[in-house]
Amino acid sequence: MDQNLTPLVFGLLCGGIFALILGALGVFLIVFNLRSKKKAQVSLSWPSTSGKVTKAEVKRSQSVEDEDGYSSTIYYPAVEYEYQPGEQVFTGQKISFGGKRTYASKAKAAAILSQFPVGGQVPVYYDPAKPEEAVLERKAEKSSAGMVVGIICLVLMGCIVCLLAVGLLS
Repeated sequence: MDQNLTPLVFGLLCGGIFALILGALGVFLIVFNLRSKKKAQVSLSWPSTSGKVTKAEVKRSQSVEDEDGYSSTIYYPAVEYEYQPGEQVFTGQKISFGGKRTYASKAKAAAILSQFPVGGQVPVYYDPAKPEEAVLERKAEKSSAGMVVGIICLVLMGCIVCLLAVGLLS
């Protein structure tokens, strides 16, 4: 291979792989958020039954330290509940559709859990066709933010593809 072509081929290969990853991430985020919104909309017609909260705790997730020793911690409410839409008892863990609610503050995550005290009764909305699928709130979390990030990923992918095309033509 010509020595002058090696950097071009390497750049095209790396840029192409990066563009594919951004594109896949963008499509995934958009589809995930659209599905979450659709499920939230459909759930408005789901029946409800009384459920009992069996577990409620604030969970913590910490990112891996970078080379500067920096890591971040997020907190999220985790809840578990039992409900019985018919003869069978089910266990649920979803508060709402979409991604988990995450917070930089443990107190904010705990404030969400205050709505779901252990031993307390809660309305549980369940899919009558699949009663094992249930939520406590009929809404989609983080749908706007995920959609924006997905669109940004696709735009960045388009920019990279354009830059690669210009590199090929020059």
